[in-house]
Amino acid sequence: MKISELAKESNLSIDTIRYYQKVGLIKPKKEGFFRVYGEEDLEIISAIKVLKSTGMPLKNIKLIVEMETQEVDFKLLKEILDEHLEWIKKQETDIKTSKKIIAKALEKVNGKLI
Repeated sequence: MKISELAKESNLSIDTIRYYQKVGLIKPKKEGFFRVYGEEDLEIISAIKVLKSTGMPLKNIKLIVEMETQEVDFKLLKEILDEHLEWIKKQETDIKTSKKIIAKALEKVNGKLI
């Protein structure tokens, strides 16, 4: 698929896709003068979006993406992943606490509206 199709499928801007390509996160194939993106690129972009939403920096996401195709310091990657997983667990706890606080506040608000 062309970059415009990938942008539409991934709901990202063409500039963002080009940036991901520039920093080596996605590597389209060349056909003549054109770059062609495949399902693998779309899957990588989906993973990038999810990991970014958890606060993971692109440099760490790149290590995950490169794990299969390049030599990666697995000890460093394990430390990064362990640390990020712990951070996510804390966020989950904070979200649960926030939900309880909001639910209580909504109960009070609903009681005042009646």
